[in-house]
Formats: sequence, structure tokens, C-alpha cells
Amino acid sequence: MSQINILVVEDEAITAEVIAEQLIQLGYTVTDSVTSGTGAISSTANNQPDLVLMDITLDPNDIDGITAAQRIREQFQIPVVYLTAHSDESTLARAKRTAPFGYLIKPFNERELRVAIETALYRHQLEKELVKQQDLLATILSSTNDAVIATNETGAITYMNPAAATLTGWTVAEASGQSITDVIQIVDELTDTPLQNPVMEVLQEERVIFVDQGIGLIAKDGSKISVGDSASPITEEDGTIKGVVLVLWNIREQQQPELLAVERSKLPAKAAASRQAEAQVGQILSAVQELGELKSDLIARISHEFRTPLSIILTAAEVLQKYGSKLSPHKKERNLYRIQSSVMRMTRIMEDVLTLSKAESGELQLNCVPVDVVEFCRSLVEEQQIIVGKRYTIELFAQDYPGLVE
Repeated sequence: MSQINILVVEDEAITAEVIAEQLIQLGYTVTDSVTSGTGAISSTANNQPDLVLMDITLDPNDIDGITAAQRIREQFQIPVVYLTAHSDESTLARAKRTAPFGYLIKPFNERELRVAIETALYRHQLEKELVKQQDLLATILSSTNDAVIATNETGAITYMNPAAATLTGWTVAEASGQSITDVIQIVDELTDTPLQNPVMEVLQEERVIFVDQGIGLIAKDGSKISVGDSASPITEEDGTIKGVVLVLWNIREQQQPELLAVERSKLPAKAAASRQAEAQVGQILSAVQELGELKSDLIARISHEFRTPLSIILTAAEVLQKYGSKLSPHKKERNLYRIQSSVMRMTRIMEDVLTLSKAESGELQLNCVPVDVVEFCRSLVEEQQIIVGKRYTIELFAQDYPGLVE
């Protein structure tokens, strides 16, 4: 893998040295080791690490790790993983507001350290891709000469590009949140008869609307502008309409009949180009949404999968702590086995996360090995039996099944 540079922020010298040694053993490069929040910000500015391991509790005479992490994220957009021996609710609540990329509760081992780092770097890469797609979308919409307006499913304006602001006379700030019918008023160009708003028509009929002639837009100052328009629904994967994209182009308010005929002859090609642009915008919006959902789904799945083994570990540990002297050797052994099984399950979860990270970076290698299916299923049943306890009995039937398979 490419070199990954990490800054260590820890005010206990021995702990900082141990962490640095662990990082080196794992193949990372330690750019610096500092003891204060101010020092962390300065070192980040000078060395530009890929990730910061930040102890929350630092020198009381200086800013703490949470404040330092927030400034590092705002100024340098570098991911931070918190190191702490404290897991109280108030500290975690304050830390969450800085949008950290992970937590490590001291003491931790090399595997836990590596998993936290790789997960944080993977999430950070997803965020960068999301920002890149958003910047591309903003550039496309800001550069086009056509007016582009987006609404939600009720017709409230959620986006307006500069060309739309110029055409309508409404500023982006004024139009944001307004009903499309208040900002975009369409009339018959000859009779000034009000026409149905194309956005509302799309929401009602659930189809693309295109008008190529005889349309006038009433601007904010009351002037009438000859326009063409195209409105398309923004849909979810299941077909549900979540909004509308409206595209308007200026055909000039006063035209000689012959010029009007020439302009109208160009409308089909322009409409096709507009539809193609709308399709590209829709694809970019879908990609942005998919990246955001992927990141949220990854975090939610890891959190959910951790909850069950953690509950087992905490319950078994509490039983041993409170009643250890009274328990029989058999019961002690059973609780220890529950803890070991749960730790193994958490380890497998983290290995899955690392596998996903390797797949994204192209480093994943497929290594086929024989598997004893019966033994694998037996281990799986034993693990699940620990989780469900005595409420249910899980049995495995595997008679006359071959041994190893590939």
C-alpha cells in the first residue's frame, strides 16, 4: 500500500511511544508526536499527515483534543480518530459534534488500531469523492447559459443557478424555499393568459413537459420574456418523484416574425440537448446520493453488528465480576467462552471492513482454500446458540456430507 503518514497527539510520553511503535509495526509512518492541542494544529500545518490520532484529554492549560480536532478538520480537512480512556456520555456527545472518523478506547491492541485507521481513511475517501461530485455538479450548472431551477416534491425551490437568477430577476437567496408558482409565472405570449406552471404539471402528471412556442415568463419586475421550457421529474430508484428540474431559455422578448420562425426551428435540437444535460445532472445527483448512502450504510452496519457481541461481552464480564467467587468452574468457563466467541465475531467484522477497504484500493487478492463445510456450520451454530441463550435450541443435521470442498 502507499505510504500513510500519521500524527500522534498524546500527552503521556510512554503511551505515545507505544502507539508510535505499534504504527511502525503496522507499516505506517509517524510524521510527529506532540503533547498539546496547539502543537497538533501546528504539526498538521507543517507536515500535512493523512490522519491524526488525537487524545481527548491533553494539557489543561491548552486547548483539549476535541477543540484541536475541530480546528484541524475545518482548516485542513484531515480525518481525526480520538484516543481516550473516558467513554462517558458528555465527552462522547461533545466529541460527536466535531464529526470524528472513529474512536479508540484505551488500552487497545494493534488490530484495533489498524481497523480504526483503515476505516477512517476509507470514510475520508468517500467524503472526498462526494465533494468532488458536488463540485462538478455546481460547475456544470453555474456554467450553462440556460436557467436551471430544482424543486422538492411540493414545488418549493431548492436550487437556482446564476442564469435563472438573471432571467427571473430573483436572487438565489430570495427564491430559495419559495413556491415555484410565486417565482415562475408563465403566460400565453400573445394573450397574457396565465398558464399552468410546468413544475406543478410534472408533479401532477408524472411525465416530462416540453413547451417550444408561445410562452412568456413574467419576471420579478413585471417584464415579459419569451422563453422555452422543459421540466423533468427527479425520481427515486422505486420511481417515487422527489422533485423537478426546470430548464428555461431566453428566446428574446420582441422578435420579428421571420426571426421567431428561425428560432423555433432550432428548438427541437436545443430541447434534445437540454434533455441530455438534465439526464447528466440526474446521474450526478444519483451518484452523490449513492456515495452518501454508502457511507451512512457502512457506519450503520458496523454499529449494528457490534451491538450484539458487545452486549454479550459486557453481560458475561459483569457476571464474572459480581459473582465470580460464587460461580462453579463450569459456569466461569462458559462465561469466558462467551466473551472469547464474541471477540472473535467482532474480529471477523473488522476483517470484513478491511477486506472492503482493500477491494476499493485494488489490493484484494483472492486465495481459494478448502473448507470443511460441516465444521464451519458447526462453529456457526455454536456461536448463534451463545447469542440466543436458552430460549431456543439450534440443531445441525449434516449426515453423509463430503468433507472438504473448494
